[in-house]
Amino acid sequence: MKYYISLFVYVYLCVFSAYSQSVQYQHYFNPTSQFESDTFSMQFACDLSYPQFADIDSVVVTHYKLVNRNYVSFNQTILQQTIVPNNCAYYILGESLDTYGNTLQTIVVHGIQQATFGLTISYQIAGKTTFQGFNDCPFDVSVIQSLPSSITQYLQATNQMQSEHPEIIALAQQLSANCVTIADIVESIVKWNNENVSYDFTFNHDVQDALSVLHNKTALCEGYTNLTCALLRSLGIPARFVSGFAINDQFIHYSYAQGSGGVSQREGGHAWVEVYYPSIGAWVPTEPQALANFITPAYVPVKNTISYSDNIQVRSQIPTITGTKSASFKGADSDTIYYGTQVRSE
Repeated sequence: MKYYISLFVYVYLCVFSAYSQSVQYQHYFNPTSQFESDTFSMQFACDLSYPQFADIDSVVVTHYKLVNRNYVSFNQTILQQTIVPNNCAYYILGESLDTYGNTLQTIVVHGIQQATFGLTISYQIAGKTTFQGFNDCPFDVSVIQSLPSSITQYLQATNQMQSEHPEIIALAQQLSANCVTIADIVESIVKWNNENVSYDFTFNHDVQDALSVLHNKTALCEGYTNLTCALLRSLGIPARFVSGFAINDQFIHYSYAQGSGGVSQREGGHAWVEVYYPSIGAWVPTEPQALANFITPAYVPVKNTISYSDNIQVRSQIPTITGTKSASFKGADSDTIYYGTQVRSE
């Protein structure tokens, strides 16, 4: 009987008491945006260039596949995926899940006609941000420690998220000193980011690990994400790096417990944070540059990681082959975003 009474009191505290917190948001897009319908298209083009083209019979490419996402405040449905080969034939070898729950699709490219070849993948996506309020219980580290490893792996310190460094720990303790719930802590960190870290598009400081961002007080989206994750992990709160794309310019108005305001989000490659809330048993997206506990339909998540890495594997029949991979992403009414990286064969 005492157990049931204690359980009832705990549930009551989580749902009805002053400790509970209902987080409400509102947002709107730039009037010229095309995303009021919450449905848009995106194109991913992958080009592979190899100087030893004459010796290639086929190439195996593994890429991250977009899949449906469903969160407490955000859902996204992939309505259509179409693969178009570029100067070659292909077939899908199979799909698998990686350590972090991302879907990997393996494609065999063959019948190659020239040194530069690749695939274009088009998506039609429907997304919706509901800004549903949720009740968050008082933060209890012991509850998180009892969670499965698929969640607690996002407590690890890494070379990009130095959550065990004394400076990171000290700042996290300072920012969480007057907080009760995880939502309180997230909001406190995001507020500190907004007031103390400047977005640096000049690349004067192109190192984006958490400690460097803390010292330089400047960051790109990757740096904001690394620092936010490091601060949360140092407190024992699971937080993971999400990489993807913001498909169009948008202006977001936000309000939460510690303030309100607005922020412009530019289109392009992007990174943000997902925080795990035991009180609702779910990951909640957070924009670490200016917003807490939501993203918008124009965000397209591609993969979750412990810390960001861009290791692309390409396998061929020639074990010594080397080359380059370039990729471009294009959303409706947006410029094309390019990036290139080195690849190697196995």
